Amino acid sequence: MRLTIRKKLIGSFLLTAFIFGIASFISFANLKSTQESYTYLLDTVSELRSINQEIDSLIGRQTSDLRGYLLYENETFLHDLRFNNSEIQRLIEEAKGLATLQETITRFDDVTVLNESFINEVERVITLVPTDKEQAILMTNQNIVPISRDMRDASSQLKDWLEDILEENEATTIQTSEAALRVVMIVSVLAFVIAIAGGIVVSNTISRPIMKMSALAREVASGNLAAERVNVKSKDEIRDLNQSFNQMTDNLKEILSNIAISSDQVAASSEQLNAGASESVRAADQITESIQSVASGAEKQVESTNTANEIASNISKGMDQIAKNVQSVTESTTLTQQKSKNGLVVIDKTVSQMNEINNKTDQISNVIMSLEGKSKEIGNIISLITAVSDQTNLLSLNAAIEAARAGEHGKGFAVVADEVRKLAVESNDSASKISQLIHDIQQDIQRSVTAMSEGNESVKEGLVYATEAGSEFTAISESISDILKQIEEVSTSIKQISLSTVTMVQSIDEASTIAENASAYSQNVAASAEEQMATMEEISASAETLSRMAEELQATVRKFNL
Repeated sequence: MRLTIRKKLIGSFLLTAFIFGIASFISFANLKSTQESYTYLLDTVSELRSINQEIDSLIGRQTSDLRGYLLYENETFLHDLRFNNSEIQRLIEEAKGLATLQETITRFDDVTVLNESFINEVERVITLVPTDKEQAILMTNQNIVPISRDMRDASSQLKDWLEDILEENEATTIQTSEAALRVVMIVSVLAFVIAIAGGIVVSNTISRPIMKMSALAREVASGNLAAERVNVKSKDEIRDLNQSFNQMTDNLKEILSNIAISSDQVAASSEQLNAGASESVRAADQITESIQSVASGAEKQVESTNTANEIASNISKGMDQIAKNVQSVTESTTLTQQKSKNGLVVIDKTVSQMNEINNKTDQISNVIMSLEGKSKEIGNIISLITAVSDQTNLLSLNAAIEAARAGEHGKGFAVVADEVRKLAVESNDSASKISQLIHDIQQDIQRSVTAMSEGNESVKEGLVYATEAGSEFTAISESISDILKQIEEVSTSIKQISLSTVTMVQSIDEASTIAENASAYSQNVAASAEEQMATMEEISASAETLSRMAEELQATVRKFNL
């Protein structure tokens, strides 16, 4: 079997590569397995952390929705609360589907239990709101708020648990990587030792025959073509090289013999070469003139392409500036749209508050109207008291007259009648004062009724204006959205124009480069033609010396030992 140098080298390299391959495969398999495990766990834990963060946010929202419902009794808050509660449950089920550790599933189950307790307590509180709102608030503070706090604590503990899992897995990954590194180092050292041993063996089988051939080559270089030949017996390329070298030596002997014969013919050919060189000089003159004309045209083309390149570059810079301005307008318009949306929200809140004020104003008006009716009833009663007082006063006068007629027997009765008259007068005076106060109160109530009516009308007008303002803000927001779409279309068009301009600049640069190269090539050709002329002249001169060189060559050949 022919064991060539190539096979020897390939065999030693393959052995080394095989050992390195085993080490690489082992390390790659370990690292890949570790990486896949770590990547899967990292992705899973990251997803679980994201879900847990969203659950934590929803816990706060549903608590806020409950407070909003208790404050305003708006069904929207109740609808949002139930939606957030069901969304928490959905996210928990999604997280349990991703989790692989039972401890993680158990922790999510704990949140599920608390979430169900939360919604159950909420339903109990909701039934109390219409009848006993204070009791509903008390139950919220005593039962629901602690559950919400426990849910937030469970979510926080779950977050810490997921971070601990990542830290443990990272430590395991580091240990696995270090073990794989140790295996690679051991196999690498083994491969290094084997490679050195194989290199020494292979180098000895190659270097010894080559040293013998090197000695023979020095003999041949000194002119001794009759030196003893070297015979290599190894079945590889060195034996082929040895045979080729021996053949080369024999061929060199034959060539030198032929050179001696050909040197005579060279002397005769030199004269013919001199004549041909003269003809080449004349042709080179004509070529030089043509090339110079081509070079002049190429230089003009280079100037034109440079001018076009400057124009295209200016266009490209202008388009970049336009794109920046459009981007600035887009940002300003987006900010304006956000402000208009915020204004619309404020107007909605204002309308809601004005509706509430309108309702309260109506209630106050009803109360004042009721007071007005009561004051009229009091006035009627005072009028009755006044009439009774007048009648009592009249009766007391009559009684005094009758007592005076009775003489001594009616004195006691006269005193009583006088006291009754005084009481009647005082009652009449008091009734008059009360009547005046009631009259003043009725006037104040009437003014209050008028003011409340005017205030109610103002509130209604404010509602109309606020509603119209909301409509205007909505129209503004829609207009801004249309403007944003148009700006996006303009921005897209500008980008396309900018890309086209860049392409045009590149094309002009390529054309300019080609023109410059053509000009340079033309100048090079002209220079080459001039050099060719000089060369032809040198050839003519060299032809004369060629004959002398042939004679010297014959003298040199005679120095070899053939």
